[in-house]
Amino acid sequence: MDTPPTTPSARPRLRQAVVFGALLVAVAAFVATRAPAGTDVVPWQDDLAAAREHSAQTGRPVLMYFTAAWCPGCRAMSSHVFGDEALAQDLGRRVIPVKIDLTDSNHPNGAVAQRYNVAAIPTLVLTDATGDEFARYTQGAMPDRFASWIAEHTESPAPPDAQPGPAPVALGPAGGTR
Repeated sequence: MDTPPTTPSARPRLRQAVVFGALLVAVAAFVATRAPAGTDVVPWQDDLAAAREHSAQTGRPVLMYFTAAWCPGCRAMSSHVFGDEALAQDLGRRVIPVKIDLTDSNHPNGAVAQRYNVAAIPTLVLTDATGDEFARYTQGAMPDRFASWIAEHTESPAPPDAQPGPAPVALGPAGGTR
C-alpha cells in the first residue's frame, strides 16, 4: 500500500494535528490521574444557637466550620475531607456540625468569626454548648489528620448498630427480684 505523497502545504496541518492530539492525550492523562472529588456529605446546620441547644441536650460538642465559596482551601476540605462518607457519618455521631459561611462579608457570621479570632479559612473550632472553645483545626484538607484530630478531641460514639443492653433488674432485700 502506497502512502499518498505529502505536499509542502499539508505538512503544517499534519504537524498541528499531531501536536493537538498529543495535547489531548496529556490533558486526558492529567484528568484521569487526579483523585476524584467527593461531594460534601456532612449534615451541616447553619443555625449556631440551635446547634448549641442540641449540644446541651446531647452532650456532643459543636464543630464550627468557617468557610467561604471563594476559598480554594475550603473547597478542598469539603471535597477531600467532608466528602468521605465514613468520616462524615462518624463526625455526625461525635459533634453537632455547623457551617459558618463567610462568603458575604456583611453577614452576621463575620461577628462569629471575630469572636473566635478566625484569621484564615478554612478553620474548624470545637466548642462546648456554651460556646467555649476547646480545640481548633487549621491543618488543611488531610482526611487522616482531620480524623485523628476529631478522635483526639471528642468522645467515641457508640457504633450505629449498637443495641442497648437489657434493663437492669432491681433486687429486693434478700437478693430476689421485686
